[in-house]
Amino acid sequence: MHDTSLDGLDFVERRNGSAIFDWRVTDGPSAGVAIPTAVATVLDTDAVSLPPLARTIDPEQLHTLLVEGADVRITFSYQGCEVVVDAVGRLRVVE
Repeated sequence: MHDTSLDGLDFVERRNGSAIFDWRVTDGPSAGVAIPTAVATVLDTDAVSLPPLARTIDPEQLHTLLVEGADVRITFSYQGCEVVVDAVGRLRVVE
């Protein structure tokens, strides 16, 4: 697994086939950067080699939902991984 070195996105742990990250949704990297970086970390590749997140989900709308939603959890597939994000800044990637 690649080391995640992105301010505002921190690897927490790997368990049960998932990688857990803490993501500062409001003042950290955008969804279009944070999510591909987390997925690339799990897939042991570079984020720049992945297609833009916008081909899967609208990153701006995702950010709006996470910032404005008090108790929101969003799940979608990206690059063969299940991605789960919530409003408290927990980002889980399941390979």
